[in-house]
Amino acid sequence: MFNLLKQLNIEFKSEYSPEWISPKRFDFYIPSKNLIIEMDGGLGHGYNDNTLNGMKKEDSKKIDLFKDEMANKNKLSVIRIDCNYKTDRFRYIKNSILTSNLINHFELASVNWDKANEYAMGNLIKEVCSYYEKYKNKTTMKEIGGHFYISKTTLISYLKQGSSLGWCKYNCKNGIRIKIKETNDIFKSISECSRMSKELYGVNFDRTCISNAIKNKKTYKGYTFEQI
Repeated sequence: MFNLLKQLNIEFKSEYSPEWISPKRFDFYIPSKNLIIEMDGGLGHGYNDNTLNGMKKEDSKKIDLFKDEMANKNKLSVIRIDCNYKTDRFRYIKNSILTSNLINHFELASVNWDKANEYAMGNLIKEVCSYYEKYKNKTTMKEIGGHFYISKTTLISYLKQGSSLGWCKYNCKNGIRIKIKETNDIFKSISECSRMSKELYGVNFDRTCISNAIKNKKTYKGYTFEQI
């Protein structure tokens, strides 16, 4: 949306937080149209619970309704763009934009969608890297990928790009660390976990059995193993 508005030479304010809504904020405000644009992603907005902050989807929907009400009281219209994609992020959001009331406000035929997508992807990679840095010691690579609806392969590709740009600190070894849930011990690899098991837990962990326990989500010798 940021790039789209730039292409259309529309004057706008992003993360708009007037006194009457602060500390909450709107994604985009277009003064010439008395218009608010909200990009509703998968977390909150009545779509899904936000497991990171504990907010139920019903409560997040109430926040949206409150913001809409306050905007209307201040003579601003609100257009919400459904960004709750499951696959093909670009096509889903593009279609949401083209089927929204934005078509009644702007001439979208001139938009270079490839350029908008390129810009969005650059920002998505940065967002993924920021999220990874914040939660890499608290969650798994699979869960991080699931948060953004991308595969682990794509996630690793993004993190490698981000690392080269200084957006995060990642190398391939980061992706194969092993955590034992019951003890919160973290190992650099399955081999290290197996090698140190006798000393730490009094039993020998077989590498293949650890791998199978992770793959099948089963306990092994009373322990739960996670790949992070």
